[in-house]
Formats: sequence, C-alpha cells, structure tokens
Amino acid sequence: EALASENTKSGGIYKGVMVGSSGFFTVVLQKGIKEVRLTMDGESKSLATTALPDWTSGEPIKNALFVSGDWQATFSVGVTGGAPSITIDIPGHPGAQTVITKELSTDVVRVFEGTFVGTESGTWNFVIQGPVLSGISRTADGSGSLAFVGLVNGTTIVLNTLIGDGTISGDNVSGTWEDTNSGGSGTWTGKRIL
Repeated sequence: EALASENTKSGGIYKGVMVGSSGFFTVVLQKGIKEVRLTMDGESKSLATTALPDWTSGEPIKNALFVSGDWQATFSVGVTGGAPSITIDIPGHPGAQTVITKELSTDVVRVFEGTFVGTESGTWNFVIQGPVLSGISRTADGSGSLAFVGLVNGTTIVLNTLIGDGTISGDNVSGTWEDTNSGGSGTWTGKRIL
C-alpha cells in the first residue's frame, strides 16, 4: 500500500496492533487521504481528522486527533516517518496499548492477532517487518501487559524479550513463551489479519 515517494517522509502508511481487548489499525496519510482505519473486537471504523488542513508530507505531526463518534486516536510522527506513536481511546477499552510501524514500498508490515495460554492467558498481537517482530500482550484479566520483540528468519521466529520461539505457516503462527521474571510459560497462536 505504501508509496515509494513517502518512504522517507512523514506521510505514507503505518500499521499496528493493540491490546485492551484486541485490535489492529492502519494510519493512511497519502493520496490526499488522512484517516485512521481501526478495528477493535471485530468492529471497524474510519477516523477522520480536521487537525491537518495545511500539513504536507515531510512535515512532523504532533498529537493530531482522529475521530469517529466516540472513538478517538491521537497520532504523532517525525519528519522522515521516524518514531511514530498512536494513542487509542475507545469506550469500554481503557488503557489500550499499541505497537505501530511505518510501512515502506519495499518492506510491507504484516499484522497478526493471537492469544497465549499456559500459566497465564490473554491477547498476543504483533507486527513483522523484514526480520523484526514487535508485539504486545495483555493478560485476560487486564492485570498485566508486556511489550516484546523478536527476530524472524524465513518461517522461524525467535523471541528476545521473552524466551520463546515460533513458526510461520502461511497466515498462521504458533510457538512457545517463557517469562523468566514471573516463571510463567505456555504456548501462543495467531493469524495474519493485514
């Protein structure tokens, strides 16, 4: 989806995942479109903004508000597309946490939603771009969340934040996890949704 002309600018396509329940999103800032496409627990909305009337790609964005009804997203990014951040506010989903990555015309962002089980269970969502995996998990009762990273080599995933690994098979992923801090361990599964 990302245009080559946006690869080193603040415009383009950004993709990510969230927990606080489970969801994913795309920020579109190209071809005259300025919107956040957001899906949470299977419900989707396109959020529009009035905060960027004179913005052009290559200029920074700071705390631009995107809205649809009572759904809100606040987005910021640097002049070259670096350090993107987004805060999601959806009623009934307090404290939603996100992972966001800029897509390049030469390097697609693959988005996965999943779950983990074992000594703890909950939501397990992540994105993959090239060899880098970035994700976030939250326990089913909402009592704990953890950002995690890993490396992808072909169809093999190796987790770095947690001890664990995984395998990619088409759009499906699965693996094991172990948290040396809590002593917890178990398995995780997921599916590519973008």
